Amino acid sequence: RPPAPPPAPGACSVVAFIGQPGCDKQRLVRGAIDLSGAADSWKGVAHNAPASVHSGGVDAAALAACLARAGAAPGQKIALVVSTYAASEEVARALLAHPQTRERFALQRMVAVVNATCLAVPGGLGPARKTADQCQSGFVSCAVLVNLEQCSPERAAEAAQALRHLNPLMRVVKAVAGRVVVRADIETLLAPADTRDGLSFSSPAAFSLRRDLHPRWEEGGGKGPSGGPAAALWRDRQGKMVQVSFAVPAQAVFVRANLVKGVRGLLASPQETLGDYLLAHSGPSPATEVAHICARVSVAPSDRPQDLADAKVFVIKARRGCVTVTPAADAASCFVEVSGCNLDCDSLVKTLLAGRAAIPQAAGPSTPADLTDKEREEIRVLAMQEALPEGFYHNGSGYVDWEGTLLKEHPGTPDVVQRFLELKNQAAGAAEVVTGRARAEALAVEASCLQAAQESFRALGI
Repeated sequence: RPPAPPPAPGACSVVAFIGQPGCDKQRLVRGAIDLSGAADSWKGVAHNAPASVHSGGVDAAALAACLARAGAAPGQKIALVVSTYAASEEVARALLAHPQTRERFALQRMVAVVNATCLAVPGGLGPARKTADQCQSGFVSCAVLVNLEQCSPERAAEAAQALRHLNPLMRVVKAVAGRVVVRADIETLLAPADTRDGLSFSSPAAFSLRRDLHPRWEEGGGKGPSGGPAAALWRDRQGKMVQVSFAVPAQAVFVRANLVKGVRGLLASPQETLGDYLLAHSGPSPATEVAHICARVSVAPSDRPQDLADAKVFVIKARRGCVTVTPAADAASCFVEVSGCNLDCDSLVKTLLAGRAAIPQAAGPSTPADLTDKEREEIRVLAMQEALPEGFYHNGSGYVDWEGTLLKEHPGTPDVVQRFLELKNQAAGAAEVVTGRARAEALAVEASCLQAAQESFRALGI
């Protein structure tokens, strides 16, 4: 079958950077454009494609609308950053399927941004399999390895070798601290691709590979993702990779330290050894594996009432070994988005909601056994102000009754204790009205989050 017709004259050249959430793709692309010396000729466009975890891949209409909103001038170069778990063929199909996009934009090349830790360390089964799908021959001509600082040199070399095994014709670029700084690497990513080399999406070599390896990719047929060497390389990787998103009520306020602790508990430790990993995954049921968390929620610095009342909206992003908390740019609705394999709805929601301020517990009436040392001292002082009952006198060291029995406490102490507890329980009853309302609100928030998460899980067939 001949190649698709070329775009109209003056069409914008598009370099598509695809990668999973948590790779910091936008910062990497902005840095490469700034260092290229031609920043004025580029326009960055970011598109989040959570629908890629469903059957059907990236939404072509949503991607077309995103490019249209960018307002690119004719002939301008576009650096399109697509945050997705979709395969490279799904992103290419979305770009070429929409008539308006195909007419105004020309796909110049595709670059995969790969998190090295999902290939080089234990605990990255789901993301590793999706990485294989995003490096398909005939679609992706270059891959950028990021987060190499979290791997040993040997592990980093293994990750680069794994990418070359997936796509032997793909060039592998290594980022330093999330930036591409070598001039030749920047040119590999951004310089205009000649149709005679392997970098151009429309080159004869790339077209031949797509025709041979993915003969029906434009219609969504053929072998599809995870075919060829990818299937052999990741055949032992079990579990469906999903991306679940659910709304969080605005009145849910999280304490920063508690939230970060809860999020870290969901992710694998960066110090996890292969032995620990194998032990955790040796059970009869597949282990839960969280790859990435993104949330927009109200966060307070502490659980003090004044801090809780002044909570602000923050964006929390987390992956293995890294949790960031930054102020939200706008006051949009609050949500939580979790990516991973074998996710459990109830435990996921409860772990995340443990990061809220402590839910006030109902307290029963106080008894003499509940009195603190400070309260007992206060009662002793109050009792000393009481008049002595008839037949008692104080001999300088204690209280003596008419039979000569010596008492250390004032004879009226039991009556003082009773009055003290009555007043204390009355005050506690008034406070319980307020705490009861707060407790009911906290439980309603938990029920709302759980219901939203369950609906999202059911939509994914989990």
